[in-house]
Amino acid sequence: MAWFNRLTNILRRTRVCDEIDEELQYHIEARTADGVAKGMSREEARANAVRRFGNATLSRERSYEADMLVWLETILQDLRYGARNLRSNPLVSAVAVLSMALAIGATTAIFSVVHTVLLRALPYQNADRIVMLWGTDKVNNSLENNTSVPNFEDWRKRTRTLENLATYREVEASFSIDGKADWIEYAAVYGDFFGLMGRAPVLGRTFVTDEPDGHQVVLSYRLWQSRFGGSPSVLGQTVQLNGLTSQIVGVMPQGFAFPSEGALLWTPASAIPGWQIRRSGRNHGFGPILGRLRPDATLDQARAEVEVISQGLAAQYPSDNADRGMRLVPLAAQVHGKTVPFMLAILSGAVLLVLLIACANVANLLLARGAARSEEIAVRSALGASNGRIVRQLLTESLLLSCLAGALGLPFAALGVRALIALAPHGIARLGEARLDVPVLVFSLGLSLATGMLFGFAPAMRISRQARNRQTTSGADSHWMRRAFVVAQVALAVVLLTGAGLLIRSFFAIQSVDPGFRTARVLAATLRFGSGLPSDRRAALYREAMARIGSLVGVRAVGAISTMFYQGNDAKFGLRAVEGRALETREQWTPMTWATVSGDYFQALGIPLLRGRFFSDEDTKNTTPVVIINETMARRYWPGTDPIGKGIKGFDARGRNDEWVRVIGVVKDMHSSGLERSPIAQIYETQSQSLDDTENLVVYTDASEAVLRNTIGSLDHSAVLTDVTTLGAQLQEQNLPRRFQTLLLSLFAALALGLAGAGIFAMMHYTVALRTKEIGIRMALGASRAAVVGMILHEGFLLVAMGCAIGLAGSLAFSRSIRSLLFEVGPGDPATLSAVSLLLAGIALLACYIPVRRATHVDPVIALRCD
Repeated sequence: MAWFNRLTNILRRTRVCDEIDEELQYHIEARTADGVAKGMSREEARANAVRRFGNATLSRERSYEADMLVWLETILQDLRYGARNLRSNPLVSAVAVLSMALAIGATTAIFSVVHTVLLRALPYQNADRIVMLWGTDKVNNSLENNTSVPNFEDWRKRTRTLENLATYREVEASFSIDGKADWIEYAAVYGDFFGLMGRAPVLGRTFVTDEPDGHQVVLSYRLWQSRFGGSPSVLGQTVQLNGLTSQIVGVMPQGFAFPSEGALLWTPASAIPGWQIRRSGRNHGFGPILGRLRPDATLDQARAEVEVISQGLAAQYPSDNADRGMRLVPLAAQVHGKTVPFMLAILSGAVLLVLLIACANVANLLLARGAARSEEIAVRSALGASNGRIVRQLLTESLLLSCLAGALGLPFAALGVRALIALAPHGIARLGEARLDVPVLVFSLGLSLATGMLFGFAPAMRISRQARNRQTTSGADSHWMRRAFVVAQVALAVVLLTGAGLLIRSFFAIQSVDPGFRTARVLAATLRFGSGLPSDRRAALYREAMARIGSLVGVRAVGAISTMFYQGNDAKFGLRAVEGRALETREQWTPMTWATVSGDYFQALGIPLLRGRFFSDEDTKNTTPVVIINETMARRYWPGTDPIGKGIKGFDARGRNDEWVRVIGVVKDMHSSGLERSPIAQIYETQSQSLDDTENLVVYTDASEAVLRNTIGSLDHSAVLTDVTTLGAQLQEQNLPRRFQTLLLSLFAALALGLAGAGIFAMMHYTVALRTKEIGIRMALGASRAAVVGMILHEGFLLVAMGCAIGLAGSLAFSRSIRSLLFEVGPGDPATLSAVSLLLAGIALLACYIPVRRATHVDPVIALRCD
């Protein structure tokens, strides 16, 4: 209670002072009255009373300290004084606040994304203890294979470290309400999926996987809102999924999205086609395994158990599991992957460098301001202010400046978060949820206080020490510190500029890669028909669709392929047999794909035929199976020889025999696995001899997207055309992660360059101001303007050269950390390093121009009058 009273007394400071004065006066008057009563005159009695009472000022101060929190009041006094100082130097204060606001705003925006994506717990119960088990294939080194349902049942029986085991399969299927067809992604789940996730539905119930009626669905919150308007009457309604009627039994809460944000509903696994075959076949993969670590189990114990169980299953079922294993990863690591944490780490490091440059810039400004306040601080020291008291005053001003910058940085941070969400590539989990919430605001406050101490401490210590020694901040040691800050700014800017330069060069190098196919005027789309249709009927519909599209005005060629791009697929394969050639060992295997094409696929993409022929109408299921291969495939198996007519055995395209498949043509390589990667071996079969659908349309045309949709819409009521775009746009989307990283790092580098340039300018401007008298003397003694210019430029370029030398050494380490992002350029690329050095030299020249120009116009007479 006494502490609270002392605190509230600060608000009534004047009244407390008056009360203390009244009390002191009362004691003196009382003693004066006692003296008068003893026969003294009033003047003599009052003088005696004052003498006996002692130092009234000291007593007043002690009483004041007893009644109030003096340390808090002095802080308030320091804040008021600091605010007056900021107002008295508006230009310097504005530059400092704006510099720090931009840096703090950028750092806060990046932290908001990092907090949302990486640090915040996933929206599941005990999410940090949920793990995923992926099958591995020792034959082709693939790491994310699906586990069969029988193997899942064995895992559920044998594990002792995991509980609530479940598995799922991501499915794409037709979805319709009242005859309106669409194509959606959803998850078919098996096991204790909803118990594992620990999230209750907001409406209705979930289901258990062994319910006799498997045709039940639980909607996502997003689908409930978009297709049902959030109506509670949705329970009990039916929808058509995979051509079968399913009943809606529940709705999951907002934010629940698994296995991806694209999953719009969940069904029991028994509702998907072919469930009985998958349930009984150990060689039919279904999906990964999910589980939660038991309370007494650790991740290392679970991994050790995974190895034991995998070996046991391989020994018990060698025909299916001999070459298979299991890999356990935490769910959070699986959701985020390796690319996103690495990308955010690079951006966090870059924005931290920008923040350090801003701190060095402001520290230099504070040192320069210290010179103007040298007399004031010396007087304060002479009047008895301790070194600690002066440091506290200066630090209070620095913290006030940083807090103002932090407040101004919040709007920049909000804009930055929105920009990051808009520019970021798709697939970054929960990025859309990033915002300036309480943890981010607390971080921003802490960052403001920390930066205030960072850029304020060294100048405060230097200024107070020199004031105590009756020196000014224009001394050699202070000048050395200002130079050190400039060198640090330049060095940090070099690191950022080098990283940005390497990424920019890599980006343009990728853009210049020939993809191996035509992108101009090529529309790409995904065409699907109801999954309940027989395969022959679907194949006929695909042929009819291409025939109708091909007859449209402006269409030059139309084709389709089962899978066009294979990004992220590092699995290695080998053929079962090659006519006249020994089999490859597993160590010799490389990535290979086998795709199904139909129509004029190669003609639509402008892929040239190097030898042989294209597919024709004569290639049917009743003729010899044939394939077309690419250059890489030809070099792999038939180097230096003609592969036409050669036989291979691979995936057994028609699934009915073990015939030799004959090569009839060789086409030019295309970058189907990404522009950054070399072309992989590819085999193309014709849809007329295959069991696969050719869902991905490519149309070489001048027609519009609307014409394409109308044509497909009139073909069949179950037809769904999605993802309509140009092939060029698809390539750009594949390159979005690199574009995003390059753009942000370039923006940070530009900001760092601007701050470093401002720091050089401030340093040189202040140097010229301090050396005005010296310059005047030199010019009075006959020094030419060129000599003065050379003297000033020499100092500026010396600082830049030192910063560049240090920065280039640091940039080598930074560029090695982003080696995986570089393309056709090395971490120590001489062209990039030279360009960065020249750019900074140019900025230094520009930053020195105005001070140098001022130095050359100094009037010796006026300069000699300067004190």
